[in-house]
Amino acid sequence: MSLHGHAVSVSVDERVEELVRRYPALLPSFGPLLSDNRKRIRDFPPSEQERILRMVFALKKASSRP
Repeated sequence: MSLHGHAVSVSVDERVEELVRRYPALLPSFGPLLSDNRKRIRDFPPSEQERILRMVFALKKASSRP
């Protein structure tokens, strides 16, 4: 547990398809990148991975609030 509430974890091994299903707000961020057959966050270039991880973290954090 974190000091600020529930612990939130994000991994480059998360499947993009599942993330988009769980957090539809991510769909515009992936856009045409989804058609490149990239299945996990780790399949994206490092600069994109960082951006995606930050977005997923923020969405997970927001959805874990009571």
